[in-house]
Amino acid sequence: MKVTIIPINNQSEVDSSYSAISDSLVGESLLFACCTHMPEKPAVIYSYNIRDNSVARFSDTNLILPDGSLHGKIHTPIVTDKYGDRFCATHFAYPYGLPQPINYPGSRLIKVSKYGDAVDLGLIKPGNGVIYTAIDNKRSVIYLLTIPDASLFRYNISDNELIRVGDIPSTTCVSRNFAIDHDGRVFGCYEGGGLFVYDPEKEKLSLHDNFLPTSSTKQWNSSSRGGVNRLDRSLWRGIYFCQYRKKFFGILSSESRIFTLDPLSLSITLGEDLSSNNTSPDRKSNIFPTLSLAQSKDYMFYASSIGLFDYNRTEMASGFSQFIMINKDTLKAESMGEIRGGARRVYGIMTATTINDSEYVAIGAVERLTNEPYNPFNVIDGQPFILGVIRISI
Repeated sequence: MKVTIIPINNQSEVDSSYSAISDSLVGESLLFACCTHMPEKPAVIYSYNIRDNSVARFSDTNLILPDGSLHGKIHTPIVTDKYGDRFCATHFAYPYGLPQPINYPGSRLIKVSKYGDAVDLGLIKPGNGVIYTAIDNKRSVIYLLTIPDASLFRYNISDNELIRVGDIPSTTCVSRNFAIDHDGRVFGCYEGGGLFVYDPEKEKLSLHDNFLPTSSTKQWNSSSRGGVNRLDRSLWRGIYFCQYRKKFFGILSSESRIFTLDPLSLSITLGEDLSSNNTSPDRKSNIFPTLSLAQSKDYMFYASSIGLFDYNRTEMASGFSQFIMINKDTLKAESMGEIRGGARRVYGIMTATTINDSEYVAIGAVERLTNEPYNPFNVIDGQPFILGVIRISI
């Protein structure tokens, strides 16, 4: 595999990224967003040109929204409709990454037209951020999930109509990923290994408690994670629907295990524990379930992070990332080795997508070279890191 790393400009503006990357190309560019935990600073949207491997600052929430400095995060995928328009939603940031009461006006939906104009489409729910979006292009709707109330919304693109379809059970955390099957049904998970399914034809939200396999694996980062941004081990870490096989493929948070979910029978098939593909001597206890899952027609791609990478709030940060390919038919996983771009090691991947069957593009934390500027927030075990675009040609 060939790895190219392009550092993001103005590292001092942002400190992280989370799920926020385009699901498809528009022209020759992908959009992605980076976040900040500095009070009253905006989330920033960037454009990555795949032809010349250049990264440019596209806009920020200050320039798009009336109260943009209060929206320090964009944590949703940047979904693309059939006309080439892209959509994402904002989220609040805990100041300096420390969970505390937040006076947040509420997430707003942003549209970036295929011509490059960014506009505010309005408020989603007062006091709530949005943590995930998924688009159903057949029906021209976008689904959005909020926290802390865990409300599921449907946005009808053609008539700019927002409808709350129900609330998901939640006390301190909720599904960070959901996906839509060929019939337009939305599948997500909730605390305790529960599965929720929203059927738009029946306008019904159904709940299935204790659905996902559970594990006794220790909750990572348990001493420092808190607030509504916490991810429980009983949830999955990533999920996609494969239209060719008519089933979902995902990663369990409990033990970094690949699984499939049949939407008709509601049955789960377990594949390999991805930690078995890693070479760390204490690999079984140190696999951090990342947000790096992406898919092509026949493969799932995943970048495992060894060392519980979680920005500067980790209990054990020394480590590296390995690139893993998973065959969709056999669920067999193959490690392609450590991800390195020249002299740079990749510590962890925060969001990823594919641009064809052999090109994987991600945003991640990468090794800082001598004298490169960095964000003081981004220091692991005394060593600064920087954010970069990571392109892997397979």
